[in-house]
Amino acid sequence: MTENRSSALDALSGIEAGIKASRWGLVFAQLSINATLWSIYYFLCHWLGETLQFQQAVVFPIWPISLLTAVIFALSVAATGLRRRAGNNIQRAFYQRFFAELDQKRWALIRSKPITAWQDVSFRHLPALESYLLDYLPQRSLIMFVPLLVLMIVFPISWLAGLILFIHITALNRLGLFFSDRIKGASTVRILNQQAAQLAAFERASDEHNNRLAEVIRLAFLNTSVLDFFATVSMALVAVFIGFNLLGEVPFGFYGSPATLQSGLFILLLSPAFFAELKKLGKLYHVKSEATASADLWQHTLQWQQDNNRSANIDQPFHSLNLSDTTVLGLDGHALLSIGFCSLTKTDRVWLQGISGSGKSVVLDAIFCDGTLRENLGLNQFDDKSLISAIETVGMSDWFYATSQGLDTQLNEHTPLSGGQKQKLALARLKLFDKPLVLLDEPLAHLSIAEQNELLPVLLRLTQERCSVWVSHIALPEQQFNKRWVLQQQVLTEETE
Repeated sequence: MTENRSSALDALSGIEAGIKASRWGLVFAQLSINATLWSIYYFLCHWLGETLQFQQAVVFPIWPISLLTAVIFALSVAATGLRRRAGNNIQRAFYQRFFAELDQKRWALIRSKPITAWQDVSFRHLPALESYLLDYLPQRSLIMFVPLLVLMIVFPISWLAGLILFIHITALNRLGLFFSDRIKGASTVRILNQQAAQLAAFERASDEHNNRLAEVIRLAFLNTSVLDFFATVSMALVAVFIGFNLLGEVPFGFYGSPATLQSGLFILLLSPAFFAELKKLGKLYHVKSEATASADLWQHTLQWQQDNNRSANIDQPFHSLNLSDTTVLGLDGHALLSIGFCSLTKTDRVWLQGISGSGKSVVLDAIFCDGTLRENLGLNQFDDKSLISAIETVGMSDWFYATSQGLDTQLNEHTPLSGGQKQKLALARLKLFDKPLVLLDEPLAHLSIAEQNELLPVLLRLTQERCSVWVSHIALPEQQFNKRWVLQQQVLTEETE
């Protein structure tokens, strides 16, 4: 199970490579923000120490603090912009692979998944992958650097405070590794019937850690003001040590001289940063689980490599096609349907039959744009006269001449066309493009009976000298077809009279 999850996340390496610089930029920005914030702590502690402990009339460092605050704001804005751009790059890289995969495996295969699955790509799976790459991984890097930087600052001030932080984080790390190891070996534990024994061992380890924390809490309650200000158990021991050192009760832990208000307060303000990044990582841990599930689902896309040699013979003339003992695979590699034996020649007219949802559109796809009306109809390959002639052929003259923009009419997601008019516009391409193989998926759908009777002879005439495969639930004149393919229980066969 662990190996599968690891391999799923490994599939992100192709996309991760493109945003690695941005990811480290986010880490550097957060480190810079932390360092700037610590500088503000230093100025405040220095001012408080001189003013309260030594009774010196020191001017409040308004300009340095204001400047550092402005730096933090600028760094935060830059980090936000960097993350947004990196997120856009992740989405662009994913969709480039996704559309390349669709292009090679054929667009109709998109029907192999329900529409909700495709919606989840944008609203669930891709955001999960993005958050893993730009939130979880940078945070995992931060927990390596921030505690080390805090120790590098605290140890030269107080060796005992630094030692307390180091020992405490080591204890937390060991407990975390112990728990993680038992989670990974959960299946083995169940097999060996060791649930109770391992639960008892974990409880003993947890009790030991809780007992150490309880001792810290008892000491921390000696100074309620410190406990209220630093409301975290992990900081209690450091707070108590600093407090007792300032009172002279613990005359060691600093180098040569006892703590001052400046040095003690500065350590107390820095200490939460030692654990803060680890707490943030804990909150982000669910992101890793979501990303693992998403990467596993889209592993085929994340690892996709474009085949540049696949279309070497795409412009060759069509003469015949034989399909025998063939399996059509979906995007995720699962079989969609099987083909026993079917053949096509350049003059065949085939009626493909099957119940709704049986995979007829997939069959058409296995055998092989928003914009203006001009772009959609002729794909920028024909003059206006030819386009208008094609529109008239499929009976759309009245609609066309009633439009205010003519061939420049925009056909976007709010297209002015009805379902039947869209169907007719698609069929108008038959007159424009002289292609040897025509695939017609429900060409008479969304049309009235009168429109069907008017358009059917046009379609038969336009496909007379071409090989054509028709999918239609509407009755067609069987005498016009020399072959019939039948799809039953995901198996395609050719029936002969």
